[in-house]
Amino acid sequence: MSKTIGPVWVLVIEHKHGANHYAHRTEAGARATLAEYVAEWWDDWNGLDERPEDPEEAIKLYFEAQESEWYTMEEVVLGE
Repeated sequence: MSKTIGPVWVLVIEHKHGANHYAHRTEAGARATLAEYVAEWWDDWNGLDERPEDPEEAIKLYFEAQESEWYTMEEVVLGE
């Protein structure tokens, strides 16, 4: 009988240089990583206003403005 481990939240951020993959035990951890990514790269993209203090709003605006970047996040259960 196989034992399950999880759930685990998997975050993939796709960009012009490839993709970044992350695994977190919580959705909050995955969203925090996504917010950190947005904060790191915000100033590199012309046309975006000042980054909002609300991380969720910043994530929304950032990815709406990008044509070559997107992310997926999903909960998965791992088997042993």
